[in-house]
Amino acid sequence: MERTVTKGTNNNQLKNFENNKPNHSIESEIHLVKIFDGELFSYQLSTECTKEMQNKTRLCVQPLMISWQNMRQQRPILKNISFPMYKYTRQELLELCDGYANIFLCAGFESITICLNDELIRFARDHFGYICTPQNIKRFMEYYECIIDVAIANNENCQIFISGIAEPGKDLKKCRGIRQYYSCMKPEIIQKCGNEALKEFETSVIEYGCDLGLNDLLHY
Repeated sequence: MERTVTKGTNNNQLKNFENNKPNHSIESEIHLVKIFDGELFSYQLSTECTKEMQNKTRLCVQPLMISWQNMRQQRPILKNISFPMYKYTRQELLELCDGYANIFLCAGFESITICLNDELIRFARDHFGYICTPQNIKRFMEYYECIIDVAIANNENCQIFISGIAEPGKDLKKCRGIRQYYSCMKPEIIQKCGNEALKEFETSVIEYGCDLGLNDLLHY
């Protein structure tokens, strides 16, 4: 099956969609649909992470978080989504990936690994750790724009499942509704982007820290 990829249009598509979306809010529809909580997410900092190590690493994360906060100010839709991965434009995501890479240059791999469960560091890792690594980013970007097209086309039906907050220390319920969002998006991703794109979509959700229960399905 061929993938449908429209390069160079997604930045405008996303922004035009946000400007022209219907007046009724997604929040007003949530009470009509039962959204499942999913597993709760929590942080437990390693005892090996010293205060000095933690402070240094958090300082190195700050430039990335500043860029991320600026995007949220410019694109308010990002403030109300618990899984914003497919709401960024390609350019925005590449900018965030540059910021993520700079964390390692600044803090070093060992400090990040030991202090990974600091809420700020873990937040950055869960959002960008999979998609922004050199071995993954090319493959991920191959399907990214097609999945964005699907997300835009299915926004009214699917986005209600991921309405929430994605902020450091406030993401206890970040997996709420994620399985329903996956089920909502899956048929269109397969049809328009192909099975390999679906695998990337699945992996991005799992690496975000949410269990899709895919292994459970194998037993039926």
